[in-house]
Amino acid sequence: MKSPVALFMFRRPDTTARVLHAIREARPSLLLVVADGPRPDRPDDATACAATRALIDGVDWPCEVRREFAAENMGCRRRVASGLAWVFSQVPEAIILEDDCVPDQTFFPFCDELLERYRDDPRVVQISGANNQKGRRRGTHSYFFSRYNNVWGWASWRRAFDLYDVDMHRWPELRDSNWLAGVLDNPGLVHFWTQQFQAVYEGRIDTWDYQWIYSTWLHSMVSLVPNRNLVRNIGFGPGASHTPVEDPFANDQLEPMEFPLDHPSTVASDPRADRFTEKFEFTDPWLTRVRRALRVRLLAPLKQRVRLALNIPLRLVYPAFTIDLPPDHLLPSLLRAYPLYDQLLPHLAKYLDAGDVVIDVGANCGDTLAAMSSANSALSFVCIEPDATFYSFLWRNAERIRAALPRTSVQTVRSLVGTQPAASMLHGEGGTKTARALDPAGEPATTSGGVHRSVRLDEIVRGQSALAPERIRLLKSDVDGYDYDVIASAGAMLNNERLLIFFECYAENDEQRAGYLKLFEQLAARGYHHFSFFSNFGKFLRHTTAVDAAHQQLRDVWREPAAGTAKSAFYLDVLACRDTDAPFIERVVTEFPRG
Repeated sequence: MKSPVALFMFRRPDTTARVLHAIREARPSLLLVVADGPRPDRPDDATACAATRALIDGVDWPCEVRREFAAENMGCRRRVASGLAWVFSQVPEAIILEDDCVPDQTFFPFCDELLERYRDDPRVVQISGANNQKGRRRGTHSYFFSRYNNVWGWASWRRAFDLYDVDMHRWPELRDSNWLAGVLDNPGLVHFWTQQFQAVYEGRIDTWDYQWIYSTWLHSMVSLVPNRNLVRNIGFGPGASHTPVEDPFANDQLEPMEFPLDHPSTVASDPRADRFTEKFEFTDPWLTRVRRALRVRLLAPLKQRVRLALNIPLRLVYPAFTIDLPPDHLLPSLLRAYPLYDQLLPHLAKYLDAGDVVIDVGANCGDTLAAMSSANSALSFVCIEPDATFYSFLWRNAERIRAALPRTSVQTVRSLVGTQPAASMLHGEGGTKTARALDPAGEPATTSGGVHRSVRLDEIVRGQSALAPERIRLLKSDVDGYDYDVIASAGAMLNNERLLIFFECYAENDEQRAGYLKLFEQLAARGYHHFSFFSNFGKFLRHTTAVDAAHQQLRDVWREPAAGTAKSAFYLDVLACRDTDAPFIERVVTEFPRG
């Protein structure tokens, strides 16, 4: 690619890593990085900001990196505005991404070509990457024009930014002259934007992008919008600074652009696209809340029923590939509701070495494989899953990942894992299955296709001829109640001094509780003295080196809540390591977002 890329970031290393991965795939020769500083009233900001900035040290392609890091927090308005001023003082044009906007790879050549085509056209203010038209095509060309600026991934020129006025100096004069009535053709919109611009002018809204729209309209410019969605916003949720509530346009599907581009013959905003944007994004807040409530309470359940009836898979989108899940799988909704859910392992993956092997027991449909390989494409995986439905998804998703990430090695095995070859069946719904042992008398009445016999993990690993045992770095187990038995079946693998163990502690009965308590004693006997605990929502809880403290942590979660209170966690995830890895894991956990 030819164009420089500017990355704006703050305190979200998890989302920033995904954006940086996409930038790495595009390999720009110049990367300009703008970062805001920690907020003084948020003690966790300093660590999160440092972890986010440290990601830039991992730039590993031929690239000049220029940094503009704020020592103190400037806020959204001043940091982005001053950062853009710095970017355009360095270069005459740039592609701009924030730390929660993940682009498709075709976004970069799309911007490259159109930055050149419209470089000297004063009618065009920017090239947008996101298309919030929900699959609606506007015209027959590769892109159209709009009077609205979407800044979830965009590109522009110095000549356009020179017209930007973050302080809106002329606003009082324009407001009193009823200027907006000449720009907009709807009294409701005039009222809406008058309120918004006034709030920005008075400093009641800490933002920079409404001023960008203001400057666009003031100079009669339009934005260029792709007819396919090239950028996905993954930043909505409780961890976000300005987008803490789920948005109907968040996490929209990425659609690669087709080349050569088909250019429209005229430069004029598309009224249908603008009306759609105004209806669903820029209307009275009360009407917006009503529409969103209808979508959540009526349309979303209806859509789910249709998906289940037609067996339409759910889809998770990563920068380089997508994976499919069964239509009733709960993972997408959990990821939306809890920003740290299932985020530790992809965070850990960034710190592992090329060629390290991950053993994934209870691999489900390959979601851990997808997240970890997306964070570090140089890892190798052995993914083990017994359930026929999940395994079929796992196998297909592994094929996609191999094709998208040639450096990633993936082996899949269909097997139940444990110490005893007892006959079991799998039960569950919503994306989880747990084994239930069969009574010997009841076994013949069950179809053989649904019966599983456990195989020891060490036997499965020995059967992988291309696997170098000394390269096994992480054993991950998530089998809903029998992780202690999985780990016990690992045998000599546990003698590997480099082995990290990540496992779930989910207990439904006294037998399982006793099994997990005993597991900590067994691990300590093998030299595992460091245990980091995480809630089922992904939040870090504590670190301990004492088995008794680990036992108490489990009992606290298993204890029934007091009357009138709710559980704060339902099960725990544990990351265990030996003394030699303690500093390494301390760094990993310290740099893990606190939510």
